[in-house]
Amino acid sequence: MAQQRPEDIVQLHKEYRSDAKDNNQLFKCEYCIQESKPDFISDHVTMIRHLYETHYKSEIMEDPEYESVARNFDLSRQYQKKIDVGKCLKLKCDAKIKSKFGKALPFKNHSVTHHEEDKKSFFAKAVKIVSGQKILDNYEIKDTEFANCSFCRKPLPLENLDSHPAEILSTLSDHWNEHIRNVPELSLHTKMLLDKASIERELKDIEQKNLEANKMMQSIIEISKIEETIKSKEAEYGFAFLDTLLERYEMSQTKAGFLICNIKECYETVTLIENKLYHIRNHWEIYHGPKNKIYNEIKNDRAILNIFKNYKITDGNLATCCEYSHCEYSENLEEDTQLSLDKLKEMHQHWMNVHRYETNIF
Repeated sequence: MAQQRPEDIVQLHKEYRSDAKDNNQLFKCEYCIQESKPDFISDHVTMIRHLYETHYKSEIMEDPEYESVARNFDLSRQYQKKIDVGKCLKLKCDAKIKSKFGKALPFKNHSVTHHEEDKKSFFAKAVKIVSGQKILDNYEIKDTEFANCSFCRKPLPLENLDSHPAEILSTLSDHWNEHIRNVPELSLHTKMLLDKASIERELKDIEQKNLEANKMMQSIIEISKIEETIKSKEAEYGFAFLDTLLERYEMSQTKAGFLICNIKECYETVTLIENKLYHIRNHWEIYHGPKNKIYNEIKNDRAILNIFKNYKITDGNLATCCEYSHCEYSENLEEDTQLSLDKLKEMHQHWMNVHRYETNIF
């Protein structure tokens, strides 16, 4: 019978007889068989490492058995760290799975614990902590009832994992750690897992961080509401004094709502956008104020003048951002008795970077 070529191999390893001494299943590597080296390997974990280090093959990237699982990830290999990395391609997930020697279980389990609608809430508390994810990665998970040990295949119950995660995870951890203590070869490529107390601390830390994040988010929402109220009240207060402002800066209002400057036959019009009454003073500062000459070069440049729609000009040369009360950005526009074009660029950049998507002006 002709030997298979490596590219014809459709299964990386096969299970053979049980080991009478330890009552464990034994494995043979299909690549070694083709090379007339059909030695038995005592456990599945060691077989995974053997395939990766000897033949540069991994379950998740080369084993046809896991082809359907692999399609859900953007996979890459990091030889130096001896891990395969996969970015989940499911919508709104983007989780990165890292698996020592390209073991398929972490990828297979992710699809169950994170994306199966009837199961993901059950596993939510366990997988949100690092130790919980590491523990579950040593077990095959198909449902919410049992987790099968990847070493001895013993099923361990998952009941109450959703309500008492530390207790169930510590049981799974203790079982896996027992294998590490009893099998010297296993300790070479897997680490002892955490105990119950450590798992409880990690769960508590995550819970505290979530509480703090929720408080911060609530605070941001409240601040936003307050700022919107302030802006509304300021507009109401300002328009109560619109006539006073028009008189002070010698303007009149047309039936269409435009404001016309009457100083020295200026007749420039001012449009009030979003009730921003400071546009009235801005016009006066740029065209008629004591420092109006520094603006001579830009008085007819509408593109540059539009920058001032979002800034309040005071003292002739100080431009202050008017977007919400929390923004304290301001610029002194005068430099050697001239208008600084660099400062204008910085003002425009500030608005584009910080406030562009907070307004409907642009």
